[in-house]
Amino acid sequence: ILGDPSKIPPREFIYGRHYIRGFATATAGVGGVGKSTIIVAEAIAVATGKNLLGDVVTERCPVWYVNLEDPIDEIKHRVTAKAQHYDITGEQQENRLFLTSGRSAFFVIAEDVKDGVKIIASVVDAIALEIRAKGIGLVIIDPFVKAHRVSENANERIDAVITTFAEVAELTGACIELVPRLRKGIGERGSDDIRGASSFVGAVRFTRIVNVMTDKEASEAGIEDDPRRYLRVDDGKRNMSPPA
Repeated sequence: ILGDPSKIPPREFIYGRHYIRGFATATAGVGGVGKSTIIVAEAIAVATGKNLLGDVVTERCPVWYVNLEDPIDEIKHRVTAKAQHYDITGEQQENRLFLTSGRSAFFVIAEDVKDGVKIIASVVDAIALEIRAKGIGLVIIDPFVKAHRVSENANERIDAVITTFAEVAELTGACIELVPRLRKGIGERGSDDIRGASSFVGAVRFTRIVNVMTDKEASEAGIEDDPRRYLRVDDGKRNMSPPA
């Protein structure tokens, strides 16, 4: 039934064991913890093919970073700061890193209606068209909550939104990274703390959680300055590879 195993195409990881072509993935954290800082650095790494944070860039490809909260000038400030820190030139990123602000582009793909969820097909089609036109391999949507107008706590409705993004990933061959927020609280956080419906974690293939360093960890590591300046990225869920 399966045929020759050697004829089955290998999984197309782009970066480490998280970004993978044809699937939706996620990185979550509380507001202001630094998840966008990590994601922007990874976007630059994939766009340039340079190992910036320790994970291997398996495939250098164009990246589309969609920030749905900030104006485009603020996005450029952050990307430029990361590039300068890592000595990345504009030429190395040219035609490889594309930026979109939610302040100037409509990026909402779904909304609540009386009898369920309405998928806004024109927006979904435009996203897929842009991915194909620019040969984009990685799309990052930050934050996820701004890409829809459905109830965060409704499992079936959130599942419909993520399934739509997963379908775009499969049709275009890109990886679509979603950036949800965690519920407010203190202490170590996990995938169960992702804000809203529990169906989110079940609908994506890989989930990472960004945690800040605890006082105990800082003491053990000999860190004397503010431990909140240090981050750790934990596996929240891996469907296709062993736990880290």
